[in-house]
Amino acid sequence: MNSHVLALPVIHFKEGHPEQQLERVLKHREEFKNVPDVKVGGIKVFADGVVEYPSHTAVMSKPYSDGKNGELLFKPAEFQKIAVEADKQGMIVHVHAIGDQAVTEALNGIEAARKANGNSGLPHTITHLQFIRPEDIPRFHELGVIASFQLYWANAGTDTIELIKPYIDPSLYAWQYPARSVLDAGGIVAGASDWPVSTANVFQGIYQAETRSGPEGVLDASQRVPREAMLYAYTRYAARALDQEKSIGSIAPGKQADFALLDRDMLTTTAEEARDTKVLWTIVGGKTVYGSQP
Repeated sequence: MNSHVLALPVIHFKEGHPEQQLERVLKHREEFKNVPDVKVGGIKVFADGVVEYPSHTAVMSKPYSDGKNGELLFKPAEFQKIAVEADKQGMIVHVHAIGDQAVTEALNGIEAARKANGNSGLPHTITHLQFIRPEDIPRFHELGVIASFQLYWANAGTDTIELIKPYIDPSLYAWQYPARSVLDAGGIVAGASDWPVSTANVFQGIYQAETRSGPEGVLDASQRVPREAMLYAYTRYAARALDQEKSIGSIAPGKQADFALLDRDMLTTTAEEARDTKVLWTIVGGKTVYGSQP
């Protein structure tokens, strides 16, 4: 196998009996415990939908201009109960949250787990994070929550301007994909693609994180993320999000030999040149799985 898989079965709160669903996940973990490179390591929870017009299903702290607002896909008290139990059982809690209110509720659930069980060290994660309240940004560091951004989407274009800006409060719009703020507050930013919804090409994702450019200019230059930070995001911190940082994510004695040879120096090229980086060969577990070694 040429990849490392961390499976996160979804808990559907709307279908009822989330505790029973968690029990099934725990059984799956036992079933797969001896399968190489495949681990059932946690649960996934959907907090809300999407922010773009006309859906408006992401949960915001202030209503959309048409009077709508998204609906949380769980009751906060129920989610907190499941987060506490999952953490107690050594399971990662991975939450889809796009609207700023959904992010708040996700953080509240993970905070409840930390308070109930102590700091387990589990890499509980919130993904997407299109909007975050400024007061919630320090909580990622305080609670040890990984911010899993898809920064390929952080570009100045129709999806981030025309389909959003006219419909949400200006004070919320100012905090779109605030990755640099999370980073500066001591939070861990992990790189993610949401493939196949968008490209899995990490070099294009790094380019967007670094430039935040698009057909309509730049989407808040203050939130640009340095390239070196994004290289960590897609390696060491992606491994941490899988709870596998002890074995993958960096090259060190005792770790699995996973690495790739690129056709250029990612630390010295321009952003545009780095975007077009190609992989020449890939090593997984010390074996060539793509290309040929020089």
